[in-house]
Amino acid sequence: MALSGPEIQANLRAFVDRWLDYDGTEKAEAQTFLNELFAAYGSDRLDVGAHFEDFRTSAGFMDLHWPGICIVEMKRPGTDTATARDQIRRYWTESADEDTDQRAARYVVICSFQHLEIWQPGEFPKNPRVSLALADLPDRYDVLAFLAGPNVEPSFLVHDREMTKEAASHLAAMYESLVDRVAAPPQDIQRFVMQSVWCMFAEDLKMLQDWPFEKTVEKLLRDPEPNSARELGWLFEILNQKGSQNRIGDLAGTTYVNGDLFAEPAKVMLNHDELRHLRQAISFNWSQVDPTIFGSLMEGVLGDRRWELGAHYTHEVDIMKIVGPTIVRPWNERIAATETPQQARDLLDELCSFRVLDPACGCGNFLYVAYRELRALESQLKQRIRDLARETGLPEPAGPWPFVPLTNMQGIEIEPASALIARVTLWMGHRQMIDLYGEAERPLPLVTLGTIQTADALRVPWPETDCIVGNPPFMGASHLRAAQGDNYVDWLKKAFGVGIRISASTGSGALRNIYCRGSVPAWWRRTRCRRTWGDPHPSTTCSLGAGPSRRRSRRSDGLVRPRCTSPSSTGGLVATTLVPFSTASK
Repeated sequence: MALSGPEIQANLRAFVDRWLDYDGTEKAEAQTFLNELFAAYGSDRLDVGAHFEDFRTSAGFMDLHWPGICIVEMKRPGTDTATARDQIRRYWTESADEDTDQRAARYVVICSFQHLEIWQPGEFPKNPRVSLALADLPDRYDVLAFLAGPNVEPSFLVHDREMTKEAASHLAAMYESLVDRVAAPPQDIQRFVMQSVWCMFAEDLKMLQDWPFEKTVEKLLRDPEPNSARELGWLFEILNQKGSQNRIGDLAGTTYVNGDLFAEPAKVMLNHDELRHLRQAISFNWSQVDPTIFGSLMEGVLGDRRWELGAHYTHEVDIMKIVGPTIVRPWNERIAATETPQQARDLLDELCSFRVLDPACGCGNFLYVAYRELRALESQLKQRIRDLARETGLPEPAGPWPFVPLTNMQGIEIEPASALIARVTLWMGHRQMIDLYGEAERPLPLVTLGTIQTADALRVPWPETDCIVGNPPFMGASHLRAAQGDNYVDWLKKAFGVGIRISASTGSGALRNIYCRGSVPAWWRRTRCRRTWGDPHPSTTCSLGAGPSRRRSRRSDGLVRPRCTSPSSTGGLVATTLVPFSTASK
């Protein structure tokens, strides 16, 4: 069974404790080390088909070869991993076999027990994607996420996760204090937190010049009777104004932000303790924030309603179990199949029109990861156009070339605070991806994200889209009626054909249908029934722990329908790629 992110991290901490001080030889313990490393990610080396001492004629023996996936070269402790680079290049070249149609390994790892280099030589041949100490692996476990299974994609981006968590903890403490003393209506406090978050991020990425937010907070802390509603409220109001009026003094470096973020400037009175929490949050480097765990802020904002609403934080390795096989891998295959610059350029238009919907988007983690991976694919495809032009001698298609717009990310979220967090998460990711992958929409004014709706996704029409991903909210059947009320449960029964069984002894409700108990079945049925472009069909349905299912059955109406796997056995994570019927196999 696939392990979750926290389970992998816990396993890796124990693994590091066991191996951190090892100073023996390579041959004595290399295989034990690698078997335990696979096990930490929830995989069995033999079951996945990885072999020890795989021989290639001119390159010698590879310490570990997982055909098509990875090569590992082990060195004794203390060895400089850079000394093995020429050796692993030869291994990588000979890991491909034209006779059996076996592609070269996607990843190569050089490991001296306490240090690792991870390469992706087919796409980035000049330098390792990551070089890190073994002690840091539990915090950056996603760099070896492919060990969790062939459908799991790693992530090599460097963010400061601990910083993100610590900063979020100060904001959560400030929020709880404001709520406890009823400093303002809850919606105003939530809006104040998110407006503050964006200001801190914008200052560290130079979108707001001369630190107007930080200077205002420092000034308030020096005031024996601070009036943050007036001072910070005025700053937020200025950020919603066009033109240069009122942009003087500490506000001279501000500009029009829009994006609906400051449409209602939050005016909240903070006491000195709350201001100190805010100053602590400001002290972190927000340019290094990790949007994939920005959901930890959501926990502080939603408080006790978290369990009731079924909201929860999903680790990136779990998100990539959906985004990888549903988005990344199919597009990688299509990019690799292009043979001319124009063919690749036409594919770029397709990629940049590809839309992703998360109908229970919460704080936007799935959408952020999907956007990040699509921008990476866009960059890869643009390089493919240039490479094909050089290799074939054909002209490079004229520009400008398109980019993946942020508005291709679509979400539905029932909680207004969570929907706001999702928008801010995407805005932050949008600016970070510009630094990584270049041209996109201008970061300011903010892209208007009307594609993130605040609604009950089971009650509203879903937008036309190309891919559905997400982690449907799960509420145990025994809690459903008490939490949502009789009217809602009766509507679920009628709309989705599910049944409620009442226990005579306990009075508890139990939602039943052919898949699982709880609130997930209605989501699953809604996803399966989704239609777009007139009459498309869900062609690829993935769920955590299972690869793409391309088994189809023909319906009496002539459409093709997959036999979907149950989300109950896969943690509830689901993904569906939607394609026009004309492209379906019979």
